[in-house]
Amino acid sequence: MRTLGEINIQVVDTKQIKLKLWNVAKFPLIFMSCSLIFFICAFFFFRFIFKVFLYVNTILMLIGLFFLMIMGVIPLFLKSNSRNKDIYYGELVSLIIPVFNDGDILEKNLENLLKLKYPNFEIIIVYSEKSTDNTQEVALRFARKYENVRAYSENISKANALNIGIEKAKGEFLLFLDSDSLILDGFIEDALSYFDDDDIKLVNGCPIGLNATQNLTTRLCWSITNFISFCGIGANKLFKHVGFQGFGGIWRKSALIECGMFKVDSATEDSELNLRISSKFPKWKGVFGNHLYCYYYYPTDFTALYLQLERWSSGNLSYISHLLKNIFGNFKMGFRHKFIYISQFTMTILLPIISWVSIGMSIVQFFVNFFEPDISFGGGLFFFLLGIISLIISFLVMLIFTYPKYYGDSRIKLSKTYIIIGVFGIVYLIGLIFGIASLNALKRQFFKKKTSEIFYKVDKSNIQTPHIS
Repeated sequence: MRTLGEINIQVVDTKQIKLKLWNVAKFPLIFMSCSLIFFICAFFFFRFIFKVFLYVNTILMLIGLFFLMIMGVIPLFLKSNSRNKDIYYGELVSLIIPVFNDGDILEKNLENLLKLKYPNFEIIIVYSEKSTDNTQEVALRFARKYENVRAYSENISKANALNIGIEKAKGEFLLFLDSDSLILDGFIEDALSYFDDDDIKLVNGCPIGLNATQNLTTRLCWSITNFISFCGIGANKLFKHVGFQGFGGIWRKSALIECGMFKVDSATEDSELNLRISSKFPKWKGVFGNHLYCYYYYPTDFTALYLQLERWSSGNLSYISHLLKNIFGNFKMGFRHKFIYISQFTMTILLPIISWVSIGMSIVQFFVNFFEPDISFGGGLFFFLLGIISLIISFLVMLIFTYPKYYGDSRIKLSKTYIIIGVFGIVYLIGLIFGIASLNALKRQFFKKKTSEIFYKVDKSNIQTPHIS
């Protein structure tokens, strides 16, 4: 347990947890059963309410599907950012790596990073004193062996480790990496070329899983993270907002210091920082590099994947009150930021929960259509056709987005068959899985102690590393 004042951040290794299916499904099933009872009562006793919910639910689901189209189609017609490849070339870049119980993976990653051809960089390792493996030994050994590697310890949280890295960094540009993330030659040079605009404070790399084809869980994770990247990158191309993903991004050091750096008592420090910047520094910009790929590892078992999703949902839920306050009461936050956060909350929290509400309504509607088909425009045919049309268009847009990015440029050898199945599965799996994670996170947020947060460390003991060139 790491303690800071009255806040406890509990670090839990996922390999120590045995997740039972019933414990995961229990609350969502109860939630769905209540939904079913509600719509049965509404149909027989409050027909008007039933119809209102029917139309509102359908409209929201269609908005979700058409949102994918908007995020996919519009960015295709936007020009790339102007770039000056010489303006910051050769500037000192500080690579900051927080690490907890990842000694073996850290060692391999450091060996790769030290082979980078960029002429001026330093590596700052901030390791947790709570590590129980060889993390500290690896960090100190590399620090003694290489002049451009330094190691420091911390005992509070990942956010605190990041802040220590910022304070110790000598470079004006800071590249944050996780212990298992990897960049190749050209990443730093290309990222720096985007900083010719003084308003740009962050350049993000596109995260790509190295072990995408290892097993069914990594394939599922590929689909989910691709969905998140699809929406996030598309929205960023439209609005140029600061959207840090926790790793794989180069910051201006001066910007991070000006905004107060990371909040050390948060288990979702990246989300909190993004929201704070959007509300206090609305003119700051962030961009995704077109060919900046940051490779990392997907969870290899379902327990780790699910707990990761639940933590993301819990992090988003923990800032709802602050989010709503900024959206509706902060006149400094511009329209583009409000749109981003409303859409993010809708796609990752609201729609997944609504999808579980709609299961109960869909069951009632199915039986209702046998004896009262006119209740929803010919047995729901109108809404069904609209849904199919938007589904097909969304699917095609995501396929166009996915194929060249994850099959060609990334060199991750996903088969064409899996890409089609994976993208198609996104439409159904995202709502279902995120709905389960969101509902359980909602329950956890409602009943948890306000002075505690949980950070789940993903078990990487079963990872298979492919060769990339």
